[in-house]
Amino acid sequence: MPAKSLQTLVKQRYLNALHTVQPASRWKNLVVDAHTMEYMNAVMRMFDILEQNVTKVDRIEKHRDPEPGIETAYILCPTTQNVNRIIQDMTPTHDRPALYDAAHVFFVDAISDELVTKLTNSKAGIRLKQLVELFINLWPVESQAFLLKHPSSFFSVFQPMDTKFCPSLDEALALMQDELDISTQAILNVCITLNENPLIRYLHVPGRVLGPLSPEALSDTVEGSFAVDDFSKSDIAGRVQIGVPFPQQLAHRVQAALDDYTKNQMLGDPGRPRGVLFITDRTMDLVSPFLHEFTYQAMVYDLVPIQDNTYKHTYKNAEGITEELIAELNDSDEIWTRIRHMHVAEAIQYLTREFKQHMGEASQFSGEMSINGMRDMLVALPHMQQTKEKLSVHLSLAQLCMDKFEHSKLAAQAMVEQNAATGQTPDGSRPRSLVEDMVPILDDPSITNADKVRIIALYILSCDGVQEEDCRRLFQHARLTGGETATVTHLTNLGARVVREPSSSSLDAIFRKRRKTLQPRLPAAGQAEYELSRWQPLLRTLLEDHLLGRLEQSMFPYVRDAPPEIPLSEQISQRSMSFSASATGMATSVLHSAINATGGKDSPLARVGAGFGFDQSSSTRSNTLRGGTTSLRSARPTWHQKGRSQSVASLSTSSANSGGAGAGGVTTATRNTSSALQEMSNPSAQRMLVFMVGGITYSEMRTAYEVGKRNNTEVYLGSSHVFTPTSYMEALRVMGTPRQPIPPDLHVDVRRKAQQAEQEQLLAQQQGKKIKQPHILKKPKYPQDLPPQDRYDLRNSTAEEAPPPPPMPEKNSQRLVNKLHKGHDAQPNATPSQNNSSKKTSGTSTSDPNALPEMPSVMGKHRFGRDMSKFKHALFHKK
Repeated sequence: MPAKSLQTLVKQRYLNALHTVQPASRWKNLVVDAHTMEYMNAVMRMFDILEQNVTKVDRIEKHRDPEPGIETAYILCPTTQNVNRIIQDMTPTHDRPALYDAAHVFFVDAISDELVTKLTNSKAGIRLKQLVELFINLWPVESQAFLLKHPSSFFSVFQPMDTKFCPSLDEALALMQDELDISTQAILNVCITLNENPLIRYLHVPGRVLGPLSPEALSDTVEGSFAVDDFSKSDIAGRVQIGVPFPQQLAHRVQAALDDYTKNQMLGDPGRPRGVLFITDRTMDLVSPFLHEFTYQAMVYDLVPIQDNTYKHTYKNAEGITEELIAELNDSDEIWTRIRHMHVAEAIQYLTREFKQHMGEASQFSGEMSINGMRDMLVALPHMQQTKEKLSVHLSLAQLCMDKFEHSKLAAQAMVEQNAATGQTPDGSRPRSLVEDMVPILDDPSITNADKVRIIALYILSCDGVQEEDCRRLFQHARLTGGETATVTHLTNLGARVVREPSSSSLDAIFRKRRKTLQPRLPAAGQAEYELSRWQPLLRTLLEDHLLGRLEQSMFPYVRDAPPEIPLSEQISQRSMSFSASATGMATSVLHSAINATGGKDSPLARVGAGFGFDQSSSTRSNTLRGGTTSLRSARPTWHQKGRSQSVASLSTSSANSGGAGAGGVTTATRNTSSALQEMSNPSAQRMLVFMVGGITYSEMRTAYEVGKRNNTEVYLGSSHVFTPTSYMEALRVMGTPRQPIPPDLHVDVRRKAQQAEQEQLLAQQQGKKIKQPHILKKPKYPQDLPPQDRYDLRNSTAEEAPPPPPMPEKNSQRLVNKLHKGHDAQPNATPSQNNSSKKTSGTSTSDPNALPEMPSVMGKHRFGRDMSKFKHALFHKK
């Protein structure tokens, strides 16, 4: 069966909820709040809602008139504010009836028992027909990826507490509490949506607690010495704990939430083993966000300005007129979903084949035509307008990526990055001349400072820190500014070592070598399919080691129900047939047996091609060993890829004669078979979910899809937001500085304003100033001091919109218009020319009955006929 799509599941839950509302009149209304409107817009269109016999969609914050005879569906966040609004809507008063005949209430999150009792026991209870919890408060941005849309998470979890610009400890813990609550609710909703009750494993690094929860944060703040005692005496449910790593706290909170849900509901598909949920954070892999990635999706988001997953595409139509098309890069674009995880060379070849197919003139098509030429020819196609536009968009994006690759010297940069990240050259040797390769790039003024920062950060991470003098010399060679150097030095906030002390280097090096960490999957010497894409995110190591039973429980312990650890020899014999099949999904059991017989993961057979490269035939592999480079088009740019001695144009020309061999040396028949296998999901395989605190990358999203396809299972990845290399470096640059974004939490802003007002009053009293009416200071409690429902209300409450003013009677409105016109006829301080111009304007307004009257100026008469200008002047002179 095909892998379950989160977007489809969430959309179907919304539609099923609306479908259960079947009034006698057939038609119904829908009432939402500001948050649920955004959630629904992420997975469905207005047409999908109206198709469920919905007459209109209203916002609960706005004023609505009574509609007798109509039943309505409420899809809301379960806040106290929304419950009060429902009661107000459905309770008749002396001057108006109930707004609707009946209410069907659906909450996107779990609602507390107190609010259920309040709603059902109110006067509106007799009009309630349904009260359902949907558990769909999440953002499924892709079929197997979900987000919280909470980019401030990175600062909340990892921000330092030892700078003068850092927040107070109470504010920092308040933000941590919000992050803990939001993440717990989102993960619970995903598990319920997938009908999964997973085992939970979390990242555990002994002796390392980062951010506001660390012991250093307690010693760096005045109130830190009292915080531990206050928290230990607190009995508030789900309160954030000091001194415990955030992934560990989140894992236990999610387990408690699942236990509470399964008291009344069953979770899990019969016949499928319990899934597993991994909770980790950004510190697990600090390398991947810095690397230049050359798969299509990651390259587009890295090199092309993309805002909110939309791209403004400018082109000329058949008449030669320039038009602008806003293209959305999401799962609704079939071309995008097909090529987003391909290497850009393969993506361009796919677009070329699609172009030839839609042209219908393959015999006349020249294989040497450039991407721009294909894009221009698409304009003249009179048929298949939608497909033509999508092809044009992606050809334009591919062209932009290739232009950046050529003009930014990315080939040389990426080679240094790969050597630093992997710790080896393409031929498998140690990169002994890494510094000599870096210095010319750092000295080159044509390369941007952002790219230089990426190279320096990768070098320091690969060395596990450098001497302070060496670090200073690297910065000088690159001519970095203070903010750009902070991008590198702030890696210490994520647990990395940037500057290495010479005195303690020997013992510390021994200790750090013994620390258990995930190791990247690297190809064997000379066997990489693309020399500039040898690095694989550590997420792949995490998932595949778990499937093999090799992921140590000391590094990723279980919250509970941990299975016994199996010795390595038994793991190899039990799992010899379950490891990854091929880079494109082709499972070859004989090859797996050979791998296990010749050394398992260290076998040369396991290191061929892309990652493990099982997609290459013996002839292709022999060609790979002979070496050679491939040009993407017209002999440039060079991708330094093995076994690809033909250009894209020649491959496109020969594909028809050779059965459609792709850029990866795989025939069309092989790709079709592989694609069919990749679309299938094994219903008896263990499902894997990963939640990474602090942001994910597009390369990690691609890895989740690829591991799931290779191992015939489902992998879902979630986080607070997605990092591009640019946004990642910007977040590191401003961390702990005044430029750090202001937290979006309302309670922090309200408390800061109250504290500022209090300080102003104290200063005024010290200066002897009289304060007639002192400000009423209302400092709200921090979230960590509130019960769970109050914390939820604080995050999800929405502002009430004022009702529209009542219509003015016709006689009064005409009288006001006449007075306004009279006010323009005479101005006491105006010159005669100004009076004449004022009369002309007044005459013009009077002649046009549809024209709006102009508002009087500041020195003119008041709109009710009284001249206040002399009083203002008198007060001014008196002062």
